[in-house]
Amino acid sequence: MAMCLVGCSEAPEGQGAGGAAPGSTAADTDPVDSIDTAGPADTADEQTRILVATDLHYLARPLMTAPEKVRALCESSDGKLTEHSPEIVETFCQEVIDQAPDALVLAGDLTFNGEIVSLRHLQKALKDVEKAGIPVLAIPGNHDIECRYAYSFTPGEITPVHNISRTDYRLIMERFGYSEAVSRDEDSFSYAADVGDRLRLIFLDVNGDSRPGHRQGELTDGAMEWLRTQLEDAADSGRTVITVSHQNLLPQNDFLYEGYVMDNGDEIASLLLDYGVRCHLSGHSHLQHRASKKAAPAVGSDSAKPATGSDQPLEDPPSAAKITDICTGVLTGCTLNYGDLTVEDDGSFHYQIRHVDDPELQKLARSRAKKGVRIQVEGLLENYPALTAAEKKQMTELAVKLNLDYFSGALTPARILEYGRDPALKLWTSEVMKDDDWARYVRSMLH
Repeated sequence: MAMCLVGCSEAPEGQGAGGAAPGSTAADTDPVDSIDTAGPADTADEQTRILVATDLHYLARPLMTAPEKVRALCESSDGKLTEHSPEIVETFCQEVIDQAPDALVLAGDLTFNGEIVSLRHLQKALKDVEKAGIPVLAIPGNHDIECRYAYSFTPGEITPVHNISRTDYRLIMERFGYSEAVSRDEDSFSYAADVGDRLRLIFLDVNGDSRPGHRQGELTDGAMEWLRTQLEDAADSGRTVITVSHQNLLPQNDFLYEGYVMDNGDEIASLLLDYGVRCHLSGHSHLQHRASKKAAPAVGSDSAKPATGSDQPLEDPPSAAKITDICTGVLTGCTLNYGDLTVEDDGSFHYQIRHVDDPELQKLARSRAKKGVRIQVEGLLENYPALTAAEKKQMTELAVKLNLDYFSGALTPARILEYGRDPALKLWTSEVMKDDDWARYVRSMLH
């Protein structure tokens, strides 16, 4: 099954990948447009502000002299605006400069499919951000290093181009996090960097590579020990810790599980909870969402927590400590999302969605996202002759709107109630559709 707008898989970027997965366990999941763990601080001096972007999938202009080929690829699959990625990233970088946060975090999949030319062009844009006095802290994603699908798109043909090696990445991206690092894991691209006097960001690289023992999606034993050391050091120095990875720490959706969530994410989350970490930042799924895991309950206590909607503050008393994995949506698709995270001096945090401020690109992104889903669903429903043409149209329109709301982080409790009253939902959940993957996916979005 291929689903439009799903995140980065091992398939070539632009070719959606998805599938049913084992049920998620100890995570509450929700769409997210705003998360609060405390009220506003008394003064701005007590805050650290970070802008967060993920899944830039930047494709340099010299590699797409036939942008219509890139457009056709994305229109038929995951709905990104890859042919417009240079304009989106340039606009985004200027917004970052104008907003002057304390740091910019880039959580992986910086390039479309690991083209070294793309990374070099992106480097130039990021240098402008740093020249404005804003540290850029980046980590690679699964599409950035040793990717087999690095191509240029020319009028004549689609041609393989030089991809990014581990050495290439370290040399090109050295100034964006690694040079500022207080510690680096020797065996991966994991590192720790301090922002201001009270905050430590720990970046976790679980991207496997061709070296023996480096399995995709898993933090190695050595990196786990390194992480524990960083957590202990931060605790000793009184710093709040926020962790960052490309892959999700916790499952955001049953259809975005295998290949999207760290293989040992539950173990990592438990370790982070032991050291009081409450916020993790990720991407990879191209989905604006959040998932939470509570600390292990005391004997006889109740660990269950009902989901909260995206328009409600996320608040828990200290006795109900939990970690929240905030998955920021794809920068170059859907609604061109990025995150705005404010961390208070006491470690509480506030996160809200922002969007790249370009009305024309926003309109095009929404249209592209809807078109991809419409093509998929219309093709799917042709296989169900028992449905009337009118019923198929109703089901298609619901899927198009629901998918966009879900991936953009706009699926509020009120919207869920509206979808629950839509007659098309009854068709999607009918006996006719009971074994269909798209029908299960529709149900999972409203779960």
